[in-house]
Parts: sequence; C-alpha cells; structure tokens
Amino acid sequence: MNLLHILRSRTDYVAEVDLARMTRLSAGEVRRALIALRRLGYEIEDHPDLGYRFLAATDALLPEEILFGLQTKVIGRQLHCCDVVGSTNDLAFDLATRGAPEGTVVVAEQQTAGRGRQGRTWHSPPGVGITMTCILRPPLQAPEFWKVTACASVAVCRAIAAQTGLRPAVKKPNDVLVEGRKVCGILTEARRDTVILGIGISVNHGWEDFPEELHDVATSLRIALGQKVDRTGLLRRALEALDTGYDELQKDGGAAAVERWERLSQ
Repeated sequence: MNLLHILRSRTDYVAEVDLARMTRLSAGEVRRALIALRRLGYEIEDHPDLGYRFLAATDALLPEEILFGLQTKVIGRQLHCCDVVGSTNDLAFDLATRGAPEGTVVVAEQQTAGRGRQGRTWHSPPGVGITMTCILRPPLQAPEFWKVTACASVAVCRAIAAQTGLRPAVKKPNDVLVEGRKVCGILTEARRDTVILGIGISVNHGWEDFPEELHDVATSLRIALGQKVDRTGLLRRALEALDTGYDELQKDGGAAAVERWERLSQ
C-alpha cells in the first residue's frame, strides 16, 4: 500500500515499524520517502514516541493529488503534470497526435509561451494559477466547436462557485469574470479531428503577479475572496464539472451548455 495513502487514511499517528510493514519498505526507505513527501509540500508531523501523522496536502498540482477523490468518467483520467512548459495546448496536441485518449489533461505549474485568443499572451507565473489543456474529440462539425468553449465556461463557473462561493459570469466568447474582472481565459483550438481545450484560471495571484497593464481588467480568486484558494480542490471541481458537461454535450449536441452559457453571460 502507498505510504501517502496510509498516512492520509488515518487520523492518528502511525508508528514507523507499522509503516514499514504495511509498505514493505525498510525503516530507512520509509524515512527517505517521508523526506521526499515533505519536499513536495506535504505536512507530516513526526512524534518521537508515536510515529508520523498526516497534517495537510501539498499545494502543488501533482497527479496523485488531482486524482485523489476525483469523480470523473473521462476527463482527467489520464494526466500529464509538468513544472514548466512552453504551452499546455502545444503539448496536448503533440500527445493527441501520438494517440493520447480523449479526456487526457495536461497541467503545468508554469507556462513560458502561453497564449490567448488572437495571439495575445497569457501570463502564467509559477505556483499560483491553474493552467491546463484537455484533449477532446466531440461529435460536432467544425463550425460548432465553439460549443466546447461554452461547455468549458459553464464548467469553470460552476467550479468557482462551488469552491469559493463567488458568483462568476461569462464574457463572450471565452472569458470568465468575477466582480467584472477577468479571472479565467479559455482557448479552444481545432486541429484535425481534435479539439484542444486550454483553460487558465487566476487562482492565488497577487497584484504583483499581473503585468501593470492588466491591473484594471484582471483579478484572481484570492484577491476577490480575500484568502488563498485550494488550487487542487478547484481543479478537481473543474474537471468534474467539465466531465458532466461534456457527457451532456455528446448527447444533446451542446444545447444545454449553450443555454447555460447565455444565462451566465454579461
């Protein structure tokens, strides 16, 4: 059994000898694994007599964290998590051409060449936002691929509302707003028979993380809420909402998503 899973499933301390027995690791291997988990940002308490106790998960967007409790059928079941990429959309397209299944998601802590609509730059400072791209192959004709953007916008709004209590809105064609300011951009690119759906959410940005020219138009969930937001929890909610919405789109051709998109639009 995985060491992290054991610690996470217990509310009390677990002795080192018991961790070694359950994981079939030596005591030294257990200690090295715990050091590695702490370096990733996990908070694990060490008691000289009682052993170890799990306190808090890391804020890093790691596959094991994203998948922990994730309730989806298709979206996010295959994950590629990176520290730094040029563009998650470009990496997703490369994966798609090599046969990556529908629903594969690329997540990056930082983008160095992120882009928005009409060639605009999308700023992705490390460790504060959510930058992800999903590979989709919707049963739509190319002129209808914009419905995927509508579906994604609704999913992001639902995830933000559920995670934070804020009331996001849609600014057509591809932005999500909180308190009238942009908090999320969506870039949908059609390449051959595949839709590459890129989503960037400003989660824990401070004003210093935005270029000065964006201070009048952009915000983050942290700024709007006045406190940090659990990025992994929000990402899970977004994947689950997208999974539900995309399943619906496959059945009704996007009609329900477009109707909700219109209701959320400012």
